[in-house]
Amino acid sequence: MTLPTADDSAGSGEPLDVPTRSSDVALELLDESSRRRLTGGELLLLFEEAALDDLERAVRAARSPRGGPGRATYAVGCTVRCADSCSLDIGISCAGRVSGPPAVDVSPDGMAAVVRGVLDDGGRCRTGCDAPPRLDACEALLRDLKTALPGAWIHGGSPDGIHRLAASSGLQTLQVTRRLREAGLDSLSGEGAGILSDRLRSPQATGRADARRWIEISEEAHYLGLPTTTALAPGVAETQPERVAHLLRLRESQDRTSGYVAFSLRFRGPGSSAPDPRVARDDLRTLAVSALALDNVTHIQARLVGLDDRLAGRALSLGATDLDDFALGATDPQGAAPAVEPRSGDGLAGLIRAAGLVAVPRDFGFNVRAAAPPADHP
Repeated sequence: MTLPTADDSAGSGEPLDVPTRSSDVALELLDESSRRRLTGGELLLLFEEAALDDLERAVRAARSPRGGPGRATYAVGCTVRCADSCSLDIGISCAGRVSGPPAVDVSPDGMAAVVRGVLDDGGRCRTGCDAPPRLDACEALLRDLKTALPGAWIHGGSPDGIHRLAASSGLQTLQVTRRLREAGLDSLSGEGAGILSDRLRSPQATGRADARRWIEISEEAHYLGLPTTTALAPGVAETQPERVAHLLRLRESQDRTSGYVAFSLRFRGPGSSAPDPRVARDDLRTLAVSALALDNVTHIQARLVGLDDRLAGRALSLGATDLDDFALGATDPQGAAPAVEPRSGDGLAGLIRAAGLVAVPRDFGFNVRAAAPPADHP
């Protein structure tokens, strides 16, 4: 893999300069993107020289045959957070509509009961634990949830979480992943990928896996038959070359394993840096370039927590084939629940239909589920 060279002196504002008119070279590359895979250098040029309207046309031409004609999927959830025992973030989903509050604090012993209550009429729920990692506690939680909800899909954990569990248990990461899978984990979350750059991830300071190990742990999950998701979270002082390098790492990993079921672009919303229209345009551009780069990933997700409905429609035209309005652990510094309540399933479906697409509900493993009943369904 040939990675673009990042200029470490570049600040976080550098990627915000969104061109309003594409260069001739960018237009040529956009035309070719539906016929061949673009290189890292070419993707970097699109970041720097391609306008949003031209990216939109190229994405539609390149991804339409792969994403399914005229459809987009969606999921929504609530948060259940436990205060001790393990550090495994978990998503639980069943077909149907959502019920229950957007955030609940419970003990590990009470988690299964709360989750069952939320899902009694087929809703979706995610849970999270913030305490120091303990593998036995994670296994016990997974088993309890599987027993309480035998038909549910459990999605969660992360390569970083498995890295920490391996360090605390003295086991290899492959052994940890296998034990979690045997305990009931159905798919591994990659939402915490951020930017896969060791300069930004600072493994020694944060306890996270470095970029190489993050990919290796994901591929170990694929080897075990555990599908995973992945993501990009812009706005962490990364450079454009680092964004491209991140996408190339993911694309080459997917070429090896075909184990990533979805890629998520985390849009910067409430609680991020000062409001700036350039931020939304930059996120949309990053989504479009990601959709062109990741020609081997079926689901491209726009994560739109607390953002304007109009941005959802624009995201669907710039490469998103899935919408989500849920952020695990989206709390303020004092630990309060999110200020913005997630949209309902009907709300996300409405955004998709407003864009002229068929709305298809799915679980957290990106498996299509039965359509949700109307809100007033008995």
